[in-house]
Amino acid sequence: MTEQTSPPAPRRIRRAVILMAGPAAEAVAGEMQALSRAWLGAEPPLAAVRCAAQGDAGGEEEMAATLSALSQACDCLASGEASGRLRAAGYALARQDEIQLWAVVDITGDLESSTRRLQTLPALLPRLAEAVWRRLRIHVTTRGLLLAEPEAEKLAAKWARALVNAGAEQVFIAGPVDAARLCWEPGAWQARAATALATLLWSDVALQAPAGRLSHEAPAEDGNTGEAWSIGAAAWQAPLTQIRQQVAVRCAMEIVEQLIGQERILEDSATSQILVDADLPPWEMPGLAVAPGRHRLILEGAVPPEPPAEVWGRQRPAWHALPKLPAVLRTAAGKRAAQAHAEQYTPRGEWLDGQVTAWKTALEQLRRERLMPAAGWPRAGLYQQELEALTAQLQAACVTIEDWLEEAGQRFAGAETAVAQALLTLEELCAGFPTPTWAAARAILVRPWCWLAIAWAYWIMLPRHAQKYLDAAYHQGQARWLEANAHALRQAYLAMAQVAHDYRDEIKEWVGALGEAQAKLAEQLKELDAPPEPWAEAELQRLAKSLLPDAWPAALATLCSGGSHERSILNGTPQPAVEGGAATLAAAHLLGWVENRLGDLATWTAADCLANTADDVELAQRLGSLADTALPLWPETDQEAGAALWLICPSRAGEQTYHPAEERLQASLQAWASLPAAAWLQTHAAAGSASALLLLRATAVRLDGTDSEDERSAPIESAQTQEVI
Repeated sequence: MTEQTSPPAPRRIRRAVILMAGPAAEAVAGEMQALSRAWLGAEPPLAAVRCAAQGDAGGEEEMAATLSALSQACDCLASGEASGRLRAAGYALARQDEIQLWAVVDITGDLESSTRRLQTLPALLPRLAEAVWRRLRIHVTTRGLLLAEPEAEKLAAKWARALVNAGAEQVFIAGPVDAARLCWEPGAWQARAATALATLLWSDVALQAPAGRLSHEAPAEDGNTGEAWSIGAAAWQAPLTQIRQQVAVRCAMEIVEQLIGQERILEDSATSQILVDADLPPWEMPGLAVAPGRHRLILEGAVPPEPPAEVWGRQRPAWHALPKLPAVLRTAAGKRAAQAHAEQYTPRGEWLDGQVTAWKTALEQLRRERLMPAAGWPRAGLYQQELEALTAQLQAACVTIEDWLEEAGQRFAGAETAVAQALLTLEELCAGFPTPTWAAARAILVRPWCWLAIAWAYWIMLPRHAQKYLDAAYHQGQARWLEANAHALRQAYLAMAQVAHDYRDEIKEWVGALGEAQAKLAEQLKELDAPPEPWAEAELQRLAKSLLPDAWPAALATLCSGGSHERSILNGTPQPAVEGGAATLAAAHLLGWVENRLGDLATWTAADCLANTADDVELAQRLGSLADTALPLWPETDQEAGAALWLICPSRAGEQTYHPAEERLQASLQAWASLPAAAWLQTHAAAGSASALLLLRATAVRLDGTDSEDERSAPIESAQTQEVI
């Protein structure tokens, strides 16, 4: 029965409309929209409207046009089409009955225009909220972001007070001078302000105002002051795409290195089946032993020996049979040799076939053990070395067997010469006897002095020479037997060498294809963009090695050798022709498997990407550097008014609990600050982003609306944009 699993819950985010008033506001809003798209990975539920109200004579018409544009933007965000696009992107609305309105006001340029706009723009906020509620029954929650320079603090105070009185829940302020009193160029501080605005938009950060302050429910009684949160933020964009690309290629290269890594055979002697003659015990014969001496003994034991030499004994051939005796003995010896050869031929052939078959079986078993192990990884490097050693040993063994064969040939030639000499002597002896006729008998009878010589030749010399011939014939058969065995042994080793050469060429071709694939992967790696700091070579290599499985994956069993065989060395399956040859096909197999295995990285958030790069000390330093860059963008700080540092770790879809990476980041940042977490450090899981890690810092400030200078002013220094991590 198939287990049913529910799909993950979508990430939840809120809708927002940005009301832009002034050039700097438009720049910040544009940068914020770009950041939102990058962090969310989709088009955010966001609309930007330019404020046309200037507060002059035509202000009422401009206010109406701006109000109409804001209403239309709210209608678009509340439409079914927008909701469908949001669901398709993997998001859902956190609050169906709410649309955020952010009034971003530029007070850095023309102060006169900002002053005139102050008379008209705040009045739009309650009118828009009322219109949207009547038409859509959706609440419009309002917040303000003031972009101001310290010299315009008086006007900023008036804006903050006006926005709060118009219903803004919170007012934020940012400018070119940060809390460290460093002055930044417009592009730099506006980008940081946009980062802070995007952070506030897409997270659930809720700044708690000090008692009785910064609240729209309690308008300021002092007409010369305004209160706001000065904000600053820094973002670390997770290079997950670059990490995946880099790790995929590096992991594939690690697999190739694991497969073809060279190993010394001596270090693996416990598992190697290759043994020389001296290593062989007398009772065991390994299948891959290159031991011609022992094989020779086994062959001699399998082939019936040459029949023993005949014994002449007390044979007394008749007088008339003496002339034909050498021919008779030669014929009898030939028959005996033919019979012995027939009896030896079949066992010798069976041994030869069995030896070659056993050799092929042992080589195939070795290939399976090395390339398709039951556990662990294939050891192609060791396998290739073993085959190289086998072929070298077989070559040396063939030279030894050639020497044996030459020695056996010389021995057979000597035995053949001895047989011929013994037969010639016997023929001469037999030819010396008188012919078996009556005339010869009468001649012998009349010559008694010859009787002793004839008797000596018949009774003494004839048995001796006959036995000598029989012994020579036996030695000739024995030499023939040894020579035939040497021929069979030589033929077996030549066949074994040919089989070993085939296997060696096959693995050599496969390893060569893997080497070419590794070179292709190295070229691909050079073409990839390197991820930003702190992802360096060591971190990428470590991650790639950590993704290697403990055992050889079955999915890679089709990795082919290509070449002339056009089949897989691992399982023998045919492979399609691929442009670029075996190397291209091998690289494609490797990368395809690796990319499937990298699915776990798809769930990584920015917290995972950062936490997996360093130890706790280095991580605390990097987070501290990031926090320094997130200084609030306003020179005046009031520690009594309240301050907060937010570490925003993006959460995974449908998950509400912290993960080890997020907890580790929180602990590292707390260690860097050397302060209790409850004092000022808070963490929060963003509702949407999974590609950026955010640090948001906020300080409650009181904006002075008087014209006098006070002691809080201090020299402001210039600063350049800094790289954080």
